[in-house]
Amino acid sequence: MTGDKNIKLSKEEKLMISNLQSGKVALIAETLREIKESGSVVIIPYLFEVIASNRVPQLLDEILRLISDIKKTEAVSYIVDSIKKYDFGDRTARIVASCWQSRLDFSSYLPVFAGLFFQQDYQLSIEAFTVIEESLHNASVAEKNECLKILDKKVASVSDELSPLYNELRKVVRLSLEMTIDNPKNTS
Repeated sequence: MTGDKNIKLSKEEKLMISNLQSGKVALIAETLREIKESGSVVIIPYLFEVIASNRVPQLLDEILRLISDIKKTEAVSYIVDSIKKYDFGDRTARIVASCWQSRLDFSSYLPVFAGLFFQQDYQLSIEAFTVIEESLHNASVAEKNECLKILDKKVASVSDELSPLYNELRKVVRLSLEMTIDNPKNTS
């Protein structure tokens, strides 16, 4: 079982998790519908576990739609922890895209997405760029500075192909930081 050991799961949540771990396509598909209707954010790590296991690749789109549709702020840490925990291979870009598609605030995790930007997969770099760009308006000065620090630290690893995108990302973060510093109300 994956997830936070300190969380008490309800009987329904335990059943949903068991169904997700079953490997049975029909049961997992039905459970995804139940989760969409009445699931809790504690189920999120188990959704990512299903993706990482690649036991039911035919349900990947449905799982990603479910993740993209999540609107609960509490989900963000579960999503980011799962992205950090698993190697999703060529599915990583689609998973990161589900983050910005959800419209949730990932500003507290800009460094994670800055790190993903350098994974040498151009599509993943674009998706990580988008998450960062969409989150900057909620990010603090410290979060923006940390993001810039990561971008600057890894500049030597930027490929020729990635260089224009990297330069644009750095410019976007820098501009957002300058706008935050210039506005005294936003210097958190």
